[in-house]
Amino acid sequence: MPELSKDALKQLIDLGRQTAGPQAVPEGNTPYVVVPEGCKAQAMPELVWNEHNPHPQRIKQQVKVLDPGSFVSYFQAFSDANSRIFAHEPTVSVKAILDYHAAGEGNAPRWGSHTVTLDLQKSEEWLRWTGSNNKQFTQQAFAEFLEQNAIDVVKPGPAAIMDVASDLQATTEVEFGSAVRQNDGQVRFKYTETTKSSVGAEQLKVPDQFTLSLPVFVGGADIPMQALLRFRVKEGHLVIWYTLVRPEEVIRAAFIAARQQIGDALGVTIINGSM
Repeated sequence: MPELSKDALKQLIDLGRQTAGPQAVPEGNTPYVVVPEGCKAQAMPELVWNEHNPHPQRIKQQVKVLDPGSFVSYFQAFSDANSRIFAHEPTVSVKAILDYHAAGEGNAPRWGSHTVTLDLQKSEEWLRWTGSNNKQFTQQAFAEFLEQNAIDVVKPGPAAIMDVASDLQATTEVEFGSAVRQNDGQVRFKYTETTKSSVGAEQLKVPDQFTLSLPVFVGGADIPMQALLRFRVKEGHLVIWYTLVRPEEVIRAAFIAARQQIGDALGVTIINGSM
């Protein structure tokens, strides 16, 4: 076999360089190169879809928001006729797939890579009341707690609760004897107050239950919840606390309200489930 001249070798090398460059696949428009080892074709999408292009191939975004209003705003900005919303009660979350598949035979599937998720966060008010649920207070500590959170009490009302707190603080130095629940929804505590000049028997009245109204989630509507007064008289001292009535049902009601708020604002059907 005759040897190739230098010019012939140069022509072959140039030809090889020309044919070895990236080639576009007709279906999908993804470039490829032939790797010498094994002579296999290797896809190189990064040659086309990289940060130097004017825009990406498609939207790939997983947005997380903290309140229903933000969810509605984002959905309105990026949704189309095929976008779908899923509500998952166990995780108190709502997720929208903005590039969801179109229904019907013959419609091409879509990537489902653009989403917005509402991860409902517990409000500060909810965390304060549930954080002290069934926690036993001294008389003074319970009075201070009521003063700080009276605004959340709608029955008998903030002013009445402030009065209860004041009465509790005024009787911290007395000796309690007994407590009786009355038909008017109050608990009557009997106590003895001793001063330098006299000894007197008095009574302290507090409601045996009260109604709270507070948002369960950040940005959510206020939801009513009952709290029952609990107490114990021990060696003349009053130990007092409250028990929230079925807080898990209040969470469920708040989630349903948030889901309804989104559905009403967008005018769409929300699917119960998850993706």
